[in-house]
Amino acid sequence: MALVDSDFEEDSPAISPDGRWLAYVSNESGQNEVYVRAYPGPGGRSAVSLEGGTSPVWASERELVYESSGGSYIAATLREGPTFGIESRSEIAPTANFYTSLDRPGYDASRVDGRLLAIRGISLAASNRDVVVLNWFEELRARAGS
Repeated sequence: MALVDSDFEEDSPAISPDGRWLAYVSNESGQNEVYVRAYPGPGGRSAVSLEGGTSPVWASERELVYESSGGSYIAATLREGPTFGIESRSEIAPTANFYTSLDRPGYDASRVDGRLLAIRGISLAASNRDVVVLNWFEELRARAGS
């Protein structure tokens, strides 16, 4: 069963913590945008991102974080009520130097304290050498103190 059924490319589904909303990315507008619709159930969709967006992650029942095409993590605060709406959008941090992907987020948002955890990208200049770690588990145990 498809969560969203259309002639466009949809990916990166994310169900809200309360199970009421489905966030996803679609190229229906001609570029990737983040949308939200009621889940499960009938109803239209609402655009969350402005001028491009990918990789939606729910930070709470009322906050959705996504990567903007302008190079920032954006937090969209939802309007409370039976229907979906955006109360505000704010830039959290730039995405430069962090891992990004079209098919899955390279970050997560804490539902406890609102912190953002992102994977730092690998510099191409530093990737021209191979590193082999022998006895990896022993080294991990030594560093972890167990």
